[in-house]
Amino acid sequence: MDSNSDTICSEKTGYILSKNSYRLALSLVDYSSEGVDNILKATDVVESEIIDLLKENIEDCPICRTSEKAVRGWLKGALSDLLHNESARAKLNTCGLCRIHSDTFIQVVKSDSDIGALSAAIMLCDILRCQIQDIKELESAKKRKRRILSKAGDSCYLCKVSSDTEQRFVKAFAIFFNELDVRKAYENSNSIICVEHTRQMSTIETDSRRWFLSTQQNMLGALLDDMEILIKKHDYRNTEPIGRERASWVTAVRVIGERE
Repeated sequence: MDSNSDTICSEKTGYILSKNSYRLALSLVDYSSEGVDNILKATDVVESEIIDLLKENIEDCPICRTSEKAVRGWLKGALSDLLHNESARAKLNTCGLCRIHSDTFIQVVKSDSDIGALSAAIMLCDILRCQIQDIKELESAKKRKRRILSKAGDSCYLCKVSSDTEQRFVKAFAIFFNELDVRKAYENSNSIICVEHTRQMSTIETDSRRWFLSTQQNMLGALLDDMEILIKKHDYRNTEPIGRERASWVTAVRVIGERE
């Protein structure tokens, strides 16, 4: 690594990152693997994951998609070996399940024949026993206050899995959009990073930040155009068939964000 250079290159693999990207990449990898070569190798794996996400060519936010996959994968792994996985049971039991991930729990159990009702019932019994005890503690005003304070800021463990994955890939996309092949893959895909993750990525200073914000405006603008065409084609005087814009409103639901 040349201290006078603006880039960092692995002598073994030839992989190159700008110094700014390299510093950001440090937050993506396991610090137990020391050395430039190991860090660059790890970032190469992350870049491959990003390219694979974009190749799926699904009309949604790739960061939201990989977050949902991570939650489902963790839950499937936990429930598939629940009797021998005390750690997973404890993590789910700590704060229970939010409404969103309660639905995910049901979907994963119903969609995977290797899990079944037994694992689900064992896990839910653990959670429900603790929550019945919580209700008993509400009988005491003093205990109720203590319980409310202890719960402040808690969320279900699957929310943590989702959030951790999101933050990892927000940083990863911001870093690897500095690479021309990743930018091209994004421009040529049907994926659109959602408004919320666009805001998060905009706070990360990279060489590609201006390109990214311009690209997002163009992509979201094109989506808006498709929906406006869809609206016009519902006019009784219209004779043109509805085409690709038919599903534009579904894509909009997947990428739209809250107003700040």
